[in-house]
Amino acid sequence: MDYNHYLSRNNDNFNKTKPAENKNNDIIPAGDYKAIVEEIKLRETKDKSKFMLNWHLSILGPKHINRRLFINHMLEGDNVKYTKAALKIFGYDKTELISLPTKFEERKGKEIDITVEVKEYQDKMDNSMKKVNNVYFKRITGSDNQSSSGFAKPPAAGMPKESTAELNKAMSNAVDGNGNKTSLDGDVTPY
Repeated sequence: MDYNHYLSRNNDNFNKTKPAENKNNDIIPAGDYKAIVEEIKLRETKDKSKFMLNWHLSILGPKHINRRLFINHMLEGDNVKYTKAALKIFGYDKTELISLPTKFEERKGKEIDITVEVKEYQDKMDNSMKKVNNVYFKRITGSDNQSSSGFAKPPAAGMPKESTAELNKAMSNAVDGNGNKTSLDGDVTPY
């Protein structure tokens, strides 16, 4: 079909139709979620006067799976304390600001527990009330030897006792998401 014919035939109907009202469908309900870091990058603010860290997260669950969150953390001003709190979760609390961009790649693909809040604010342009998500990073979860719950993965059914003992030994020498040695209590028992 010729698209010019199609467009001219539907032009009047298209022009008469009013846009759907934005009902904040992009807002994720408040709650605790697991997410994965898809990207971290430096971005300029709209007025190009400052820089911020821009995080792209994808929700893993328990609900709203694959929904994306975009978080901006300012690198100067009153909100730097929130930026530093987020960086501390990723083990960057002692990292110099100048070296941060070299660290982004190593945090891609990391699972993280987050808390999402919904806040209302009044839009300065049209005075309407709008909603926005505030996202707080809680902790990194998962690694090669951990499940996304932060606990050691259960051994496969029928795992030999020797392997179970090795896994228990490894658990006693576990390392958290920041590379610090930690102790995980409890023994692993095959199903």
